[in-house]
Amino acid sequence: MSEMVTKYQLFIESLSDEEKARLAAADEPTKQLVGGMIANDTEFARLLIPPAPSDEVQQDISEDAKRKALTVHEIIAKKSSNEQLKLFAPYPTEFTRTHPFFPMSTKEMAKRPHIEDMIIADHSWGTLKYTGPKLSIYDEDALMVLLATINSDTTTRGGEIYSGSLSELAKRKGISKPGQNHLNDLYSSYKRMNSASFELNIGEKRKGGGKKDKGGTSTVNNIISNVTYDRKKGDISIAVNPYFKEMYCKDRVTWLDVLMRIRINSPIAKALFKFIMSHRDDRWDGPVKLVASTINMDLDLPMNKIRERLKNAIKELVENGVLLPVSSIAGDQITLIRVPRKPLSGGKTIA
Repeated sequence: MSEMVTKYQLFIESLSDEEKARLAAADEPTKQLVGGMIANDTEFARLLIPPAPSDEVQQDISEDAKRKALTVHEIIAKKSSNEQLKLFAPYPTEFTRTHPFFPMSTKEMAKRPHIEDMIIADHSWGTLKYTGPKLSIYDEDALMVLLATINSDTTTRGGEIYSGSLSELAKRKGISKPGQNHLNDLYSSYKRMNSASFELNIGEKRKGGGKKDKGGTSTVNNIISNVTYDRKKGDISIAVNPYFKEMYCKDRVTWLDVLMRIRINSPIAKALFKFIMSHRDDRWDGPVKLVASTINMDLDLPMNKIRERLKNAIKELVENGVLLPVSSIAGDQITLIRVPRKPLSGGKTIA
């Protein structure tokens, strides 16, 4: 009898009758997640068993999302040793450095390629991958507005659903008088994010720093789980996947980020804004090519074109009070110096 089979049997025997019944009633992906975790940590495996069914289905889903997100964060903290799972408003820091949102022209947005398993984060605790349509910086604006609205408004239900006017979301995105074309574009953004998924793979690296152990666990979440659009009334209901929100966005969305970002016009400047705001220190120095790669610029462009576009982005961020005028590009090196963030009560800062 294999060691894995023995561990599984011992784990099942340690469960109460109620826990066994809940595990037996779970869907297949959950059973696989529990089974994969048994070899690493039976305590965490027990936490992954779904709660007993309830009439309040949405509440159950929300509570299950919170529980699984907490478990995943604990596992990552345990595996990462001195590494930190850093979050920022409104995404994980990984999303501000490498992410599935690209500066795209109107022509490029008309025909989007499909991206498969794009690595967003690669750490000792595992990897974070993106699969789905190529998303633009303007799609990201739509997501940020939605998350900030859900976090701050009373128009939401359960903390994950926006139900109201699509035109209102367009206005919050910076379009003062949205026409039908704007509403169609915004609806298309949310529809795309319904098919956009993130896969979190948790597994330890082999001793000596080889490939990650294939015996880890994987969790897949899409960004938006449901969109219902009443074209006649102009109302829309958008449900953010509670597992995505709990795992990546909880308490991390502020209107301060969104209001600043919608004042920025250039897609490259928007991406650069997100990059510099993700850093703890106000100053960042490094290679131009590294920044260009991080914010998904086209690296096939000549370096003089890349420098020119980044200089224009820096200029716009200076004009909007994000960067100090001393921010510059010299040769192949870039220096970004952020305007110091103002302190709030409790020692927090704002952009």
